[in-house]
Amino acid sequence: MTDLIPGRADTEGTARWTRRFPDADPAHWRTLDGLTVSSVGLGTYLGEATDEHDAMYAEAAALFLALGGNVVDTAVNYRCQRSERMLGGVLDHVLTASDVGRDELVVCTKAGFLPFDGEAPRSRKLMEAHVQQTLIEPGFCHPDEIVAGCHCMAPAFLDRMIEVSRRNLGLATLDVVYLHNPETQLQAVEPAEFNRRLEAAFGTLEAARADGRIGRYGIATWAGLRAGRDDRAFLDLRTCLEVAQSVGGREHGFRVIQLPHNLTMPEAMNLPNQRLPTGPGSTLAAARALGLGVVASASLHQAALSQGLPAWLRRHFHGLTTDAQRALQFTRSSPSVTCALAGMKDTAHVEENMKLLAVAPLTETRFAAIKPA
Repeated sequence: MTDLIPGRADTEGTARWTRRFPDADPAHWRTLDGLTVSSVGLGTYLGEATDEHDAMYAEAAALFLALGGNVVDTAVNYRCQRSERMLGGVLDHVLTASDVGRDELVVCTKAGFLPFDGEAPRSRKLMEAHVQQTLIEPGFCHPDEIVAGCHCMAPAFLDRMIEVSRRNLGLATLDVVYLHNPETQLQAVEPAEFNRRLEAAFGTLEAARADGRIGRYGIATWAGLRAGRDDRAFLDLRTCLEVAQSVGGREHGFRVIQLPHNLTMPEAMNLPNQRLPTGPGSTLAAARALGLGVVASASLHQAALSQGLPAWLRRHFHGLTTDAQRALQFTRSSPSVTCALAGMKDTAHVEENMKLLAVAPLTETRFAAIKPA
């Protein structure tokens, strides 16, 4: 693919997408910064950096789109850039061989971790040489900006990663770009320096939004939004929003967060670690108060929740036949969650999980009743 596919997800296109699936339960569709999105999204994190796994993911991604999902999630470092490149091939085929429009699909990626190219270096020496030759010598980052040997959010690096992702995905505009696990920086820098780096990073993302290379941005975290306030890795959502407003004004592009949320990792819902006008509250409550979309990662806890749920828990999910469906139903039914991601590289798993399209999420009353017998 030499030419980038023009366009981006928009309000009209994503609304058109929903009309392709008249059997979907209305509550399957959610709103994210003006876009209509499926409540189940496709994740592309797990798997080996091999041609075999590329082919499996490509078949699964095509089926996911055919069955009604319009949110695909990846990152420039996933499987050594292979996940982005795989999705790029699928999107190119779907958008050129069918009547699906670019404006109907929401393509999300992440930048922050140093990516390899096709395969991981076989030694630390080769890894350091790769970073030196591809990132440091060309001026995309300075050694002092790299934390833990793997993470950077310097402006030149982020700008470079946006260009790499656009090329990998074959898209002129990336609908969402997440700053990937920014809390990693807190391993090495103090909060004041972290806030300075965050401001510079958001400034780069705002510039990319202004020139049309991205549609909006957010932060995709692992620990940062689930940690206690006294934890070194803790991220304060209100501070992040204030930083975005300082560089982007009232019309800033910081519109979405991503964090793990599932039956065994409920901190986003239960831990009162964020500042709300009424006092301490959970990340999900804070996101709702601040007008941020929430994309839940690890909905199946990397397949650990796809089987073996206890009988008392299964009884709360009427009409569902598998534990994977039940775990996804829990996550997408959680108040304030916009979309629940599930990594799917097996078509059977896609078919199983996408049966939720026709099923209503749990009501707030039924959701609140989920507790040990």
